[in-house]
Amino acid sequence: MRNDGSAVITSPIPDTITSWFISAFAMDQVTGLGIAPNSAKVTVFRPFFIKLSLPYSIIRGESIALQAIVFNYFNKPIEAEVVMDNRNNEFEFTNAANEIEFADTRKVTEKKKFVTIPANDGVSVTFLITPKKIGYIDIKITATAPTAGDAVLKKLLVKPEGQTQYFNKAVLVDLKDPNSSAVKKNISIVIPNNAVPGSERVTISGIGDIMGPTVNNLDDLLRMPYGCGEQNMLNFVPNIVVLDYLSRTNRLTPAIKSKAISNIESGYQRELTYKREDGSFSAFGNNDKKGNATNMAVMEVELPSGYVADVEALPSVTRAKEIKRIDTSKGDTNVIIYFDRITRDEICLTVPAHRTHRVANNKAVPVTVYDYYDRQQTSRILYEPKLVTFCDLCETTADEPVCQKCSQTRGSGSDYNNELIQTSDSSDARLRAATKWTLVMAAIVSVKLYQFWS
Repeated sequence: MRNDGSAVITSPIPDTITSWFISAFAMDQVTGLGIAPNSAKVTVFRPFFIKLSLPYSIIRGESIALQAIVFNYFNKPIEAEVVMDNRNNEFEFTNAANEIEFADTRKVTEKKKFVTIPANDGVSVTFLITPKKIGYIDIKITATAPTAGDAVLKKLLVKPEGQTQYFNKAVLVDLKDPNSSAVKKNISIVIPNNAVPGSERVTISGIGDIMGPTVNNLDDLLRMPYGCGEQNMLNFVPNIVVLDYLSRTNRLTPAIKSKAISNIESGYQRELTYKREDGSFSAFGNNDKKGNATNMAVMEVELPSGYVADVEALPSVTRAKEIKRIDTSKGDTNVIIYFDRITRDEICLTVPAHRTHRVANNKAVPVTVYDYYDRQQTSRILYEPKLVTFCDLCETTADEPVCQKCSQTRGSGSDYNNELIQTSDSSDARLRAATKWTLVMAAIVSVKLYQFWS
């Protein structure tokens, strides 16, 4: 703070082309609160920049067409050099012409392309790459012109092939011995022979209080009971446990007590609605006399690389009477469907999705169904999207050698791509321009839930 009462605060402007409004207030022991009468407006603008879009993740071994758009808001055209950096050798630049002629595995540290960008316009530049390292890899693209330049660096998640399996071991550490300054434990970790190379991970966590993680998140345990009889009890009982624990440890606050008692009263009244005529209780009361109803089940549909769920269209899936709720995770690439009840009748679902990035050699991805209360009761099936080759990536990058060879062997790369789309689903003709595809799970994979529960 200066002697005249003024101060200078320096802060970097976020990398976003927009307008920012800046306001200020001050507090003083004598005059109290003071608010600036006017706000300042700062407009952030760049005449030359790169915009890069990446998918949430990709599986190792898949090839993807990464598209960067270089914008030029100068009043004249600009010739620019666009470079993609690969100094860390985390991926390969794809040069294969088809399934027979494989990619060039020589180490290439960068790839350059030259483009002419019209005034007040943008030009897309596409690079075909195949990641070979698991984890987050650097995607760095630089555009340089005589009068301007820009660079963008983002992280792309590369997942291993196969399915993740978790193995846990708990060890009790006793610190009562005053003569011991250190505690050593030997833990044997067995890696299965069929583990995907490079995918092994070991994490260690320590908890000083067994109840520690639960106590720190007690509010998450207080839930309003809902759903069928079993769902109701699942949310009903934790309220009782939390109330009893906090009362015994003298940590019960009036707010938590009021919320817990309200949930208990509501859950108790709701549970009475599942009482059967003979005095017993069941998941659905008198509606499941034959005993063919099961617990609440969950289906997780993982979308292929390059696809994201159509969030706006997903609510239509809940129109089915068996479905209670639907969520997404992992950047909308994983669709989670909650079934209020599952019978022995076969159920087929349609999961709508957008294709946001072109990916070749897609790996198989799973559809998993499991018991909400017992994850050991799990059924999984893998499905593969329609085969996409390197030639199918050429619609956005005709200057690649692979695309030139595709044009020679199969006519036009663009025509071949359209033919593939029509083959995969004849109803996609009206959606090709918007590159909006619908993954019909009933057609791609038949998930016969009744086999799982029988």
